[in-house]
Amino acid sequence: MLIVRFGTTKRSPVAKLFPEWYFHQNASKVFEQDMGFLSSQNEILMKAKVPTKELYINLKSSDTWVAEYRKWMDKVGHGMPYYFGHNTISLPQEPAVVEHAPAGLVASISALLPEKAGIGSMHAPNLANRYFRHVIHCKECSSVVKAFETWKKALAAIALVSTTLAILATGRQWKALLLVSTALCLSGYYFCTAAISLNTTNFIRTHRRL
Repeated sequence: MLIVRFGTTKRSPVAKLFPEWYFHQNASKVFEQDMGFLSSQNEILMKAKVPTKELYINLKSSDTWVAEYRKWMDKVGHGMPYYFGHNTISLPQEPAVVEHAPAGLVASISALLPEKAGIGSMHAPNLANRYFRHVIHCKECSSVVKAFETWKKALAAIALVSTTLAILATGRQWKALLLVSTALCLSGYYFCTAAISLNTTNFIRTHRRL
């Protein structure tokens, strides 16, 4: 299982206005951005056979985690079968996987949407998927996803009933009221769908969508 933890010593009072699951998914987003980038980097560095500093300029304002990881590999990589550091590199004698696809294929697959099982339940095809990696192991996030799923189904049913009643209603006021109710339910349905996607879908860099 892939595990990541982002610690802070002090949290802004504004942060108290947001639920805890929001910070969980936001931390996952940072992790997924860096892992996708590192995956692409490793493939390119293996082909070029040079350390990171020879091909990349790590910006302190945006690539802090990546840069620190590479520098850490410089210190501890000598005890590993192979590694890609900032100043040094040690290539494997026989690469475990020779990938003939464009760089970042593994990261791209990991960013796929959670698939649906035969009975409609959500599951993930690989360990790097956000749902499989975090949500099913986090009691709070798991309960939040289930709650949004329940609200989503309930709002869809209410919207359907409200629309049907609006068609059958004879008075204009009742029609307008029921249609407004339908619109509100559909808005709630969209919000629930977005919240579920936020908790289960990996972040994909723009260049990976091209």
